Amino acid sequence: EMCKISFFTHEGAAFMVAASKNVALAVSVASIAVAKADLDAYTEPRFEFAREIADVFLDHFFNELSASQRSDLVRFVCENQVTLCGESISPLHQHIQSYRESGAIRPHIR
Repeated sequence: EMCKISFFTHEGAAFMVAASKNVALAVSVASIAVAKADLDAYTEPRFEFAREIADVFLDHFFNELSASQRSDLVRFVCENQVTLCGESISPLHQHIQSYRESGAIRPHIR
């Protein structure tokens, strides 16, 4: 499944937008706790895949990247007005090749 991530700032605060093909959501990236609380507001079934994308990306963003790397990524995306596009490799949603034996959704961010 296609997934998209972007960032924007509003009144000095940074936000992340996570999107599937048809649905987008926005969360603060002030901290992982704030981001996850924002994510909890998206309860409608149509947000299910966008929430999954956001959850996986936020875990990587906060647990694998340093504060400096996070700042650089947000700044680069905002200054260049770009969207990060990727493909979700998930045992829950795979279409062609089975990844069920891997068991978990894993980010492969390079």
